[in-house]
Amino acid sequence: MTFPDQGTPPDPGGQVPPAPQKEKEGDSESGGGIRQWLIDTYNGLYVIVLKPRMPEGMLYSMAIIGFLVGILWGWFVTPVVWKDNSPASLTTEYQEQWLKMVAVGSSRQNLYGPDQIIELAQRVPDPVAQIEIMLQDPNLNSSDQFALQGLLQQLQQSPDDVDAGSAEPVGGGNIFVSLLMSWIVPIILIIILVVVITLLWRFLIYDNLVAPVLQQFAEMRDPELRARNQKAREEIKIQQQQRELREQLAKEDSGSDLGAPVMTQLAIYTPGRSFDESYEIELESGEFLGQSGAVLAEAVDPDPVAIEVWLFDMFSSRNIAKVFITPQGNADPAIRSKVEADVDNPATDIIVAEAGKPLTIDTDKLRLEAKFASLDFNASGRYENFNLQMRAWNKDAATSSAAAPPPPAPAPVSPAGAPDMSTYDNISFDPPPPMPSGSSSPPPMTPLSPPPLRPQDGNDDDDPFGGTGDFTPLGGS
Repeated sequence: MTFPDQGTPPDPGGQVPPAPQKEKEGDSESGGGIRQWLIDTYNGLYVIVLKPRMPEGMLYSMAIIGFLVGILWGWFVTPVVWKDNSPASLTTEYQEQWLKMVAVGSSRQNLYGPDQIIELAQRVPDPVAQIEIMLQDPNLNSSDQFALQGLLQQLQQSPDDVDAGSAEPVGGGNIFVSLLMSWIVPIILIIILVVVITLLWRFLIYDNLVAPVLQQFAEMRDPELRARNQKAREEIKIQQQQRELREQLAKEDSGSDLGAPVMTQLAIYTPGRSFDESYEIELESGEFLGQSGAVLAEAVDPDPVAIEVWLFDMFSSRNIAKVFITPQGNADPAIRSKVEADVDNPATDIIVAEAGKPLTIDTDKLRLEAKFASLDFNASGRYENFNLQMRAWNKDAATSSAAAPPPPAPAPVSPAGAPDMSTYDNISFDPPPPMPSGSSSPPPMTPLSPPPLRPQDGNDDDDPFGGTGDFTPLGGS
């Protein structure tokens, strides 16, 4: 036999470990996690929260149409009056018109004095250069040419250089930039404002300020609507109270020998509330075990004098019910007889209601315990309000934990100086020798011959199957 090399650790089972596979590019866990996070954020934040409250296409259209109408109104219906500003802000065409008016006012009508003429002409940038360009225009009439020449002489003879026109004219520049700032940018800003204002309106303003006022006016006009809304508000309040008390109850120790319950619920009853509670019993893995619930007993419904607690076991398909009855209902023979007709064993299935007194239902796999955490009766001995705690346990979990096998015993330690026995785990043996051939081999088997067929009597009329059902046992003649 052959032994493994002592210098290398043996591989259990004599198998070669697989070679490590290279990680594919772009398939790292961090990349996939970030991508999935972005997808989940988009679906959770935009698709679920924002998209249902986003403005519709009609709002965008109305905003853009309103912008266009405002532009046309400001240009044609009530145009803007421009006054009390520097001529340097005008276009070149209007600056030339300004210089013509100054020149004519100083030469013909003598409206301005010499110093005032110089000051008015220098309100535009570089008036001397502009006047020289204007005088080169062949279409300039003679009177304007004469006036501009006089103004040019006064500007050239003036010792002072008043820089009154330092501002840039507004008419020049890139046409694309002007179009962009006049139309495209305002439309984009309007769309953004429509989205922001719509979301603020639908998330904060309407739900918190407008809707409550409208609801109050509607309830004032419709008493039935007020009653329905009041009932819905009370139901929401009860559900919130249930959730808070259920969380507190889950933190408390159940004190059961079955360990932690797999279901913890709290059923709340108040006057006028439709009481029919149903809860699923599931494991953390999602495995369905059954259902439980509490409802007004059918025999006395809608009189709140008996509460039926029921349990359905998924494994045995059994539905077992027991009843909490008020002390006054238990003392009333008519009510007691009705409740007894709905249970299997009145002696054990009917429990007089008391705060803290448990009601237990057992099946092969489940156990349900119900008890009143708080309980009040009215003057007629009926249920006024109560908080009914309900817990369920999985019996298989307690049985498996109790029957868990003990931990394995430690492996024996080799004596000092002896080789480690794990070294011989990979021992391979030589194949066995072949079987000897000779007279000792078994004789060949003789094949069996089929039995002879029955002779035909020639009468096939009595056999509707044409002889297909005939058979002859082995060894027969």
